[in-house]
Amino acid sequence: MKQFSFSSLRVRLFFLVLLAVLPELVLALYVGIPSEVAFTQANRMLVRNLIWLALVSILAFLAAWIGSDRFILRQIYALVGAAKRLGTGDLSVRTGLSYKSGEVGQLAQAFDEMAASMQTYQAKTRQSEMAILENEERYRTVAETASDGIMTIDEESRICFVNRAAERIFGYPREEMIGQDVTLLMPQHLRSVHHTAVNRYVETGQRSRSWESVDLSGLQKSGQEVPIEISLGEFLKNGKHFFTAIIRDVTDRKRAEEQIKASLREKEVLLQEIQHRVKNNLQLMSSLLHLQSGYIKDKQVLKMFQEYQTRVKSMALIHEQLYQSKDLARIDFDEYIQALAFNLFRSYGINSEDINLEIDMNDDLLDVDTAVPCGLMITELLSNSLKHAFPGGRKGKIWIELSSDMDHGFILRARDNGIGFPKNLDFRDTNSLGLQLVNTLTAQLGGALELHRRDGTEFEIRFSTSKNRRRSPSHG
Repeated sequence: MKQFSFSSLRVRLFFLVLLAVLPELVLALYVGIPSEVAFTQANRMLVRNLIWLALVSILAFLAAWIGSDRFILRQIYALVGAAKRLGTGDLSVRTGLSYKSGEVGQLAQAFDEMAASMQTYQAKTRQSEMAILENEERYRTVAETASDGIMTIDEESRICFVNRAAERIFGYPREEMIGQDVTLLMPQHLRSVHHTAVNRYVETGQRSRSWESVDLSGLQKSGQEVPIEISLGEFLKNGKHFFTAIIRDVTDRKRAEEQIKASLREKEVLLQEIQHRVKNNLQLMSSLLHLQSGYIKDKQVLKMFQEYQTRVKSMALIHEQLYQSKDLARIDFDEYIQALAFNLFRSYGINSEDINLEIDMNDDLLDVDTAVPCGLMITELLSNSLKHAFPGGRKGKIWIELSSDMDHGFILRARDNGIGFPKNLDFRDTNSLGLQLVNTLTAQLGGALELHRRDGTEFEIRFSTSKNRRRSPSHG
C-alpha cells in the first residue's frame, strides 16, 4: 500500500470565471495556482508582524519593570526609611510622598499623620516635664530654705526626702536617713503605733487621730528625745501613697510653757491667798457689823446694819468660792447661790417649809467680774421677796433662774407668788437702797432690768458676760 503524506500533497487554489460569449453560450473557466505561491506575500507580512509584536512586548515588559522600580519600589523604600528614622526617635520625619498615588499614598498619609501626632504629644510631654521639673526645683528651694523640717515618706514608711532643717533637728545627715524606715527617728513607744496607723490608712483609708497636727517626741541620733510638732499631708504618685511631714522643734516653746505654768502656779497660790484674806476681812467686817448692831436700839438703823451685813456676807461668799475653786477666774454660780440663799433664810429667820425656794442655774461658770454684781443683785431681790412678798406669815414660793439667751448673754429672773409689787411705786426711782443697787449693778453689767406684775412679782435682768461686754461697742 502506498502511504499518503501531507508533505507530498500539493495544494492549489482554483478560481471559477464565467464568460458569456453569446447570450445563449456561457463558458466556465477554472484557473488554479499553487497555495504557497498565493500566500507568499501574506506569510512574509505575518512573520514581520509577529516579530514586531514580540519586540513591542519585550519593550513593554522592560518599561513596566523599570516603572515599578522607579514609582512603587522607590515609595516603599521611602516608607521603610521613614519608619527606621521614626524608630530611632526622630519624630520630625515625614515620607515626602504624594497622598494621591493609590494605596501607597494612603499609607504614606497615615504614617505622616501618626508621626505628627507623636511629635505633638512629645512636645506636650516635654512641656509637662519641664513644668514638673520647675515645680520640683521650686519646691526643693522652698523646702531647703524652710526653718521647719520637711520630710517625705512612702507607704512602706521609707524616707524619700529630707531638708536641711530636718537634718538639724534629728542630727542625721540626709544620706543616713534616705531609704531608712521613718521609725529610726521615733522613740520605741511610738514605732508600733505609727506602723499600725499607716497600714490601716493604706488598706482602709481611715486616718488616725494622731495624723493631725500634734505634739510628739522625736529621737535624735544621739539618742536624746526632742519635743516636736508634726503636721501631715498626703499625695498619690504612680498609684502609691506618699506622706509629707512638716516638723517643728518646739523645745524652746515647751521650755517657755513650763516657765509660764510655773509662774501661773505661783500666781494661783498668791491669788488664793489674796482671796482667802479678802474673805477673812469681809467676814471680819460682817462680824463687826453684827457686834455693832447689838448696841443699836433704833429699829430702822438696826435693819440697815443687818442689810449691810447681808451684802458683806454675799461678797465674802464669792471670795470663799474663789479660794476653794480650781479656776480662780470663774466660780460655780449654782453652788454660790445655794449658799447665799441659805444664809439669807437664816438671817431673816424664815423656815424653808413656809417659803419654798427653787433655784435653776445655767451650767456655765461665770467670771468674777460678772458673778460679784450678779450675786449682789440676787441678794437684794431675794431679800425683798423674803421681807415684803409674804406678810403675816403667808406661805409661798420663790424662783431664782439664770439661763442663756440667743445672743450669748444671760437672763436672770427673780420671781415670787407673793402679794405683788406696789403699783404706785416706780422701781427705777425709789428710796429703797436695795433697788437702787440693783439698777446700778444692771447698768454696770450693760444689761436691761424689767418688772413683770403677774401672779406676784418678777424681776428680769438681761446682761452679757464681761468678755462679751468688752467686745460689744454698745457696752463701751
